[in-house]
Amino acid sequence: MTNKTDSSATVLLLHEIYGITENLRYLAALLEQQGYRVLLPSFYPENHFFADEQQAYAYFLQHVDIETASVDLQHIISRLSPAPVILIGFSIGATLAWLQAQNPHIQGVVAIYGSRIRHYTCLTPSVPCRLFFCHEKHFDVQHTMLLLAQSPLTQCRWIHGEHGFYSHDAWHSHDINAINQQIISALDELMAVIPQVYDKPVGETALPPQ
Repeated sequence: MTNKTDSSATVLLLHEIYGITENLRYLAALLEQQGYRVLLPSFYPENHFFADEQQAYAYFLQHVDIETASVDLQHIISRLSPAPVILIGFSIGATLAWLQAQNPHIQGVVAIYGSRIRHYTCLTPSVPCRLFFCHEKHFDVQHTMLLLAQSPLTQCRWIHGEHGFYSHDAWHSHDINAINQQIISALDELMAVIPQVYDKPVGETALPPQ
């Protein structure tokens, strides 16, 4: 396996509405075990975590919002420049990743159940994007996927599970194991085109349970 620690790319994991969950920490550790360099930033003060969905949405909308989080993300990416960045996002983090798909410092986007991406289907990415969608109650997922797939750089894929499963399901559950394998495959595809130049620090991690 190619040693990804020699690559110019840094993987940024972008959390969903709940904040940094235990499973995201495990994913960061898993990707580092695969040889990737990973940063796990929080858009909440003191890495705050919400267990309740309604409280999480209320806090995000009142104190963060997509515009503010996008600016914060741009600052993080700028600090990593000139090295390119691969973004992996879940839910609202997936939408934030998609909104950066024209950023010249981004090497690629991997977005998991980014339901709000449906509001930004007119965006034309300048980097390869791998978008994973699951069952949604509030919109036509297949129609959204068809619109997004019009870009030659965008691949849309269907995954099993309900929106938010990565925050709720057990780490060793079937759905999480399946999407983890697809994330690793998508990263390997993107890493194949990144020059081996820069060295970047490793972010926060936690080992998964045995």
